Amino acid sequence: MKTKIYSVLLFALILTCLQFIACKKDCDPNNPPTGDTVDLGQEDKISLFPYKDFDTIMFIKNNLDTVIFLGGKIENGYNTALNGDINCPSLDKLQYMQLVFTNNVYGNIKLYENTLPQTNGYNTKYSISFSDRTYGTVDAGSVFLYQDSTQITIKGVAYKKVYKFNNSSTTDNLYFVHNVGVIKIIYKGDTYEKLP
Repeated sequence: MKTKIYSVLLFALILTCLQFIACKKDCDPNNPPTGDTVDLGQEDKISLFPYKDFDTIMFIKNNLDTVIFLGGKIENGYNTALNGDINCPSLDKLQYMQLVFTNNVYGNIKLYENTLPQTNGYNTKYSISFSDRTYGTVDAGSVFLYQDSTQITIKGVAYKKVYKFNNSSTTDNLYFVHNVGVIKIIYKGDTYEKLP
């Protein structure tokens, strides 16, 4: 009888050890298991992609020169990152989207939206780059929206609900309107305003 009890206890101990070892391996931050695939939400507040593949956008620089930027194809992909679970991290696949408009003289405009892990879930980040400056990164939950009564008028067109993306420079800013796109860029003393 004692032998049976010892056998059952030994068997239970072995199972517990195996489970502990298996769980420890799953929770090893140096060898994290594959986690979730997280796509960008459809209801992002300021989705950066009112553009279609190969769109062209035109600006007037300092009210003198017309500057044309040629768009490429919207790229979708996934980055991998550890989720925010300290006790048992997993390696999640997080979606990103980017679109690059090019001009051989003035540089690129790059729109970038991606998902990042945080302590309790995920957060969408936005950034827009022009030439060598990045305007952002902006949290989806941050308030970069002017009051509805405030508007920017460019070439006779009034824009409301304008998002202002800041740069580390206090003089450089980029202005963006949902469903329209980039409407104004202030960069190194030059002003680029969207042509209708």
